Amino acid sequence: MKDLDEHLPGLIGSRICHDLISPIGAICNGLELLELSGQLNGSQEITLIQDSVRHARARIELFRVAFGRTEDQGAVAANAMQSLLNGWSEGSRHEMTWATGDPVGRQLAQMALLAFLCVETSLPRGGIIKGRTTGDGITLVARGDVVNADGPEWQHLRGQSAEVLPAGRVQFSLLRLLLDGSNRQPRIVALADGIELSV
Repeated sequence: MKDLDEHLPGLIGSRICHDLISPIGAICNGLELLELSGQLNGSQEITLIQDSVRHARARIELFRVAFGRTEDQGAVAANAMQSLLNGWSEGSRHEMTWATGDPVGRQLAQMALLAFLCVETSLPRGGIIKGRTTGDGITLVARGDVVNADGPEWQHLRGQSAEVLPAGRVQFSLLRLLLDGSNRQPRIVALADGIELSV
């Protein structure tokens, strides 16, 4: 039963992403077919639908890695990491980059994406978040005009609070769970204009 408890969040995330990606993919395909047949007139409404579907698909693809079950021992290529981050941050006030280099193991890729989602919340007015591998871990550096990394979610990530976080901060809880499972501790450093998070 303990095994199930540990893997339940990933199983739920995988199931939700799996069930959502199929209909969203079908909508994308339908729009492409309509475009090829000349039945789309390029109106603002159609453009809005196309952009929304593309954005939803990109978010689910990132969710699949960040919140899904990492049962295989495969790796995620650096360009695939960047593609996931591009899809997530498109149209937002955040610029996210992943340093080119060797592929990242699935579990470390999951931690990295969750870390991006955590750090993103510390820059309410937007900013630049850069991630890279460092030894057997990852480091993110976030910089922006306004930085807020003092909330209860950050105490939770440090392991200093057992407070139940709201749904919008679930990435902090899941990252803490993964860190506990791999005997890692986060290193959180306040910068003059940002924050550095290493796991």
